[in-house]
Amino acid sequence: MTHNCHERMSPPERMHALLSGKKPDRVPFIPFIFGYTAVTTGYKVGDIYAEPEISFRAQMLTQEMFGYDGSPLYGYASYGGWELGGELHFPYGKYEQAPHVTRHPLNTPEAVEMYQVPDDVSRCGAVPLMLRFSDMQAEYGMPVIVHAGTPFTFAGTTIGEELMLKWMKKEPRLVHMTLRKSTDFLLKVIDLFIERYGAERMMAFDGGPTEANQLISPGQFEEFALPYVSEIHDKAIVKGIRTFFSHICGEQNLNLPHWQKVNYGSPGIVSFGHEVSLEKAVRMFGDKNIIAGNINTTIIQMGTPEEVYEETKRCILEGKDSPRGFVLMAGCEVPVQAPPINMHYMMKALRDYGFYD
Repeated sequence: MTHNCHERMSPPERMHALLSGKKPDRVPFIPFIFGYTAVTTGYKVGDIYAEPEISFRAQMLTQEMFGYDGSPLYGYASYGGWELGGELHFPYGKYEQAPHVTRHPLNTPEAVEMYQVPDDVSRCGAVPLMLRFSDMQAEYGMPVIVHAGTPFTFAGTTIGEELMLKWMKKEPRLVHMTLRKSTDFLLKVIDLFIERYGAERMMAFDGGPTEANQLISPGQFEEFALPYVSEIHDKAIVKGIRTFFSHICGEQNLNLPHWQKVNYGSPGIVSFGHEVSLEKAVRMFGDKNIIAGNINTTIIQMGTPEEVYEETKRCILEGKDSPRGFVLMAGCEVPVQAPPINMHYMMKALRDYGFYD
């Protein structure tokens, strides 16, 4: 174990240094944490998604409790199905961890063809909740973060992932039509946020779990996912959004050459599931982008504190010297029922190995 160092920067100063191309005092830590903050603060997990004010407070208190750097963020993986007219279930059950779509709105050819993106998207699904949450981000002087997709995962929640995978082979026209409408919807959400907050105050966040290679091939990614996510990024960056924080979720090693073609901004932040080695992530993306990752969430949930410490240490040492900078992060969302002592041991490893000279 190395010696503990004293922190010389606050979390906002640390993130500002990183985004400005300067070396912070230590590696920033953005755990990627939602429902877990309800458990640590005594709220219900469903409130983290259904009640923006509670969500913001729970995330602020949990950050204060453990001392990590990430500021509050609103989002969930099933984004899309509710927004385009379906139904969403919030996780109020004992073992539930995240919202899920209970009725997919575009699950017939007729529904896909009839759907029109509304002129005003501010009342669609969770968009009003996102705006209430971002009002608090703006009030506290934090970056306003807009949930920007990805279009492929977004479309999967509107069609239903299993049906979409069948359509990709049998009815690709319907999938492309849904992707077009999903992309247009997401661009309108981005425009809404820019008009409300100003692009100079914003970052964009997106994550692509449905793009994982357990579900699609790299050829399918190139046809169905890449053109639409590239369009979102390119148009948002032209409108003035400087940074995309993109989470390449799960096993996507075969897709990485395609993800390299996407513009993440100046700089971008690209995070990875534990299935992608940080050495590979740094080699393929680290010259232009800040790399984030990728503590194995199974170890966070099931491991001993000592195992969590060693896994966190490994990630820090593999990513710490990435050319454009590094953010320590879980490989996916921190599990809701992870023992608090394991979060403490991630912070312990960070303070032992994360400081720069």
